[in-house]
Amino acid sequence: MKEGTVLLKDNFHDYKIWAGLSFLAAFLSMLGPLAFFSSAPMLASLVKPGKMFIKIILILLLAVMLFFLGTSYLVFFALFTVIPSFLLYMYMKGRMDMKDMVFLVSGYAFLLIISIYCLKFFGDVDLGEKIILSFNQSIEMLKTKFNNNQLSDVELSLMKDIFILIVKKYFFSVVFVGVMFLSIVNLFLSIIFFKEKYTFRSIVEDFSKWETPFGIMLFFLLCWGGALLTATAFKSDKFFPVFLNGVIVSGFFYFIQGLSVSIVSFERFSLSPMMKFIILFILLTFVPWFILVTVILGFGLLDAWFHFRNIHISFGGDL
Repeated sequence: MKEGTVLLKDNFHDYKIWAGLSFLAAFLSMLGPLAFFSSAPMLASLVKPGKMFIKIILILLLAVMLFFLGTSYLVFFALFTVIPSFLLYMYMKGRMDMKDMVFLVSGYAFLLIISIYCLKFFGDVDLGEKIILSFNQSIEMLKTKFNNNQLSDVELSLMKDIFILIVKKYFFSVVFVGVMFLSIVNLFLSIIFFKEKYTFRSIVEDFSKWETPFGIMLFFLLCWGGALLTATAFKSDKFFPVFLNGVIVSGFFYFIQGLSVSIVSFERFSLSPMMKFIILFILLTFVPWFILVTVILGFGLLDAWFHFRNIHISFGGDL
């Protein structure tokens, strides 16, 4: 009797934890940009001990509640919280490896992009225009805040033009890379809610084995060649963004591979954790981001041909 009472208390404690995490995820999904990070607590609630059908019922009840608050809240909850958290959950439970998870999330990103374009053409809701309108309002706020010429009208106008160009011409690749990046961030954020079963290092070790299928290299080279031809020989403003979107999307997979190569190479040096932190801090703080991204992407592309992670050099002995 006593053991049964203790077991009941333990189970109730677990239910309180994952139910609280589910409510936190639903709440974050209503808070604008914070919705992009709401799948982390939802993922944690799915992995925590408890019966899955009860968790699904709770998610459905939360969805109904958000529906009555506003259909947009329900859409954000479904797209940015529920779907990505279930995809990451299958990876965390060992039902798929890192590669399967990344390509499933890629499929989810394409689904999200298709949904956005369907809303634009059939629902008369242009998310890109809404983003541009929100950005323009932010620019106007900056003008009023920095009215002592700390930011000139030329600088603000240039920021606005660059942002509008990115949203209108490269919306596809921005959404795709954004979804992929946020999924990785949420995967690591979810570790905060775990104790011992999942660690940052275990996922990094799994991540360090990433290899991009070689077929994506052919697509990358095709898009890169098309971008060069349309920019130089044909000088086509219509087709150049199409090819460049393809370069960015396919290049992202090799950026992941470049990070994987960097992790493996970094681990081969016998450095203390503090020294590794200092090196990373210097790189992230003082090296311009576009140089860092280009170098990491280059590592990934070269690794596809030369397989750097399989090269082991022994100093003072045989190679």
